[in-house]
Amino acid sequence: MSRRFPFLMLLCLALIPASALAQRPPAVPDTVKLRFGWRPGTTAQIETTRLQEQRSASVDTMRRRTTYRMHVAPHDDGLLISYTDFMFPDADTTDERTSIAEQAAAIVPKVVVDSAGGFVRVEDVAGVRAQLDTLMTRMLAPEEAASAREGLADLVTEESLAGLAAQEWNAIVGRWAGRDLVMGEDYGFEEEAALPMIPGAVVEMISTFSIARRTSCDEGADGSDCVEIRLVSRADPDAVRAILAQFTERLLATPGVGIAFESFEMENEMVLVAEPGTLRPHRVTMSKSMGGVFTAQGERGEVSQREVRKYRYTYER
Repeated sequence: MSRRFPFLMLLCLALIPASALAQRPPAVPDTVKLRFGWRPGTTAQIETTRLQEQRSASVDTMRRRTTYRMHVAPHDDGLLISYTDFMFPDADTTDERTSIAEQAAAIVPKVVVDSAGGFVRVEDVAGVRAQLDTLMTRMLAPEEAASAREGLADLVTEESLAGLAAQEWNAIVGRWAGRDLVMGEDYGFEEEAALPMIPGAVVEMISTFSIARRTSCDEGADGSDCVEIRLVSRADPDAVRAILAQFTERLLATPGVGIAFESFEMENEMVLVAEPGTLRPHRVTMSKSMGGVFTAQGERGEVSQREVRKYRYTYER
């Protein structure tokens, strides 16, 4: 009996389909739990770089760098995020208007977020206006400063500042808080965005995002204490074509206007490296690109614009 047992075992194995022997238990998905965990007392040094490139008949490129500090404090509604000590190492002091635009764009209002990382509101809008007023007074002649203040009064409102602040906060932190995402799996959503170059036009943006990998929070180092989130948004091509057709029809019906758009594309991309357990960002790259083909005075041309912003966070505590 003992001699026949191996033979019987081999015979049984031979009768089992090979596919059944090759089956393995399904792999457990690598699920990343993204949670908001910012703490009062956190401070960070932030360095941002901005590259703008425009192409038409020629190429116009601009690079700028800004550094500032971020502070996290307790608030009755959650946390208060504030920004101070703005510096502009690459500012061109010979071009006052460019320098003013850079510094004005960098002034960020205080932001209130709840305990789950949701955007609540901006605070101290009056403080933002005061900073802008000081900037105008310091860098413009009295008559120009007065005119600039009148223009800013309509632009720098609580609603406009809240819209810009919420957009940036949600892109970097708020959108991801509380999500459980499987590594490498694609997710998507849709939202509306203004279509540049056509006043008042709004187009549907189709977005896809995923957690690409685990990586080190320290750039260039080995480790897996952070995750890399990638997001790509593209304008719905059918919606863009419909808007362009209506816009071109209006242009052609306007006497003296000989320009018409044939096509237009818009794409946004973001790469975020953050701690999954707190959503504290360490590196962010945001790029926006758009381009189109148009006909003006019977001649066909192309125009494109690209902006890349990079953020680097160095936490002090």
